[in-house]
Amino acid sequence: MKSEQEILDGIGQRRYTADELRSLIANRGWQYANLAMWLGVTRIHLARVIKDVHRARHWELALANLPQITKADSEMLTSLRLMKRCEANTSSDIPALAGPEAPSVNNGPGYRYRDLLVVGSIVVVVASHVGEMAEEGEEGEVIAIRDAGNREDYLIRFSGGEDWFDPDSFDACMAETGKTV
Repeated sequence: MKSEQEILDGIGQRRYTADELRSLIANRGWQYANLAMWLGVTRIHLARVIKDVHRARHWELALANLPQITKADSEMLTSLRLMKRCEANTSSDIPALAGPEAPSVNNGPGYRYRDLLVVGSIVVVVASHVGEMAEEGEEGEVIAIRDAGNREDYLIRFSGGEDWFDPDSFDACMAETGKTV
């Protein structure tokens, strides 16, 4: 006797692999950050959905039927997304803390990835690129973590180089994958 899961999985098309979904998204001209905004989810949530082999079937349908995006629409979404990010950064009610007088706390906004990103964590680029180091969809590895007084910084190595990223910079262009080396 088949289980409920086996019966449900046997109906319709097989599930896409994460690589197949990444390819499908790229072939339709989408950038991850723009797609996440268009779908109404965060880039981190989208990255998690893509890598989840047990993702809900509605994601399979949504991504399989993703429309081809025009260059003009992509540019418009990018402008809107960047404008929203600038508005969020200027209206933040979290005071900027910097320098030696900043308190060292281990649970503030600068520590939001504590214990999630560890040395050996694999991350994925969800922006169009990270400088000259990496392009959208490329994975990198966290190779060091340092306490910067009011946040953690992450040294991330890509095939094209490595650099330090604070949590805000990480959020702007990367997502954790849940994988480690």
